[in-house]
Amino acid sequence: MSRRAIVWLCLADGEHAKILTPAEDGRGYDIVTEFDSAEAHQPTRALGSDRPSRTQASGNSARHAIAPRNDLHAASKAHFMGLVAEHLDRASARNECDVLVLVAPTHCLRQLQDGLKPETLRKVQATKAKDLMKVPVTELPADLLGGAVR
Repeated sequence: MSRRAIVWLCLADGEHAKILTPAEDGRGYDIVTEFDSAEAHQPTRALGSDRPSRTQASGNSARHAIAPRNDLHAASKAHFMGLVAEHLDRASARNECDVLVLVAPTHCLRQLQDGLKPETLRKVQATKAKDLMKVPVTELPADLLGGAVR
């Protein structure tokens, strides 16, 4: 007798993530784990220097501000998505899930997929570019798993 495939639904938005699995009774989802970014609601000044660095022109004594190269909040979100990908990689390597469905806003979905190892990516059966983090688990659409094994 073969065992039923373990399906995980990963919802993420760059600041929060939830991993869900279909409920045993087939109605709704059970929460496997939840993540929150420690930097999610911190002001930019708490993430790093918000004062641009300075440079001095060689011809005179004028100093000019250099525009920051990175949006610190965007970098924080990318880092968080990398942490979620690492968690999924570890869980996949331990065979805690057989099938993955990823749901996140487009930029987060791309970062999440880019952070996954090839072995974990092979388990991704469906993706959806949508932010559902604020939707209560009990109100999530039933069709999120698409054609994923149940």
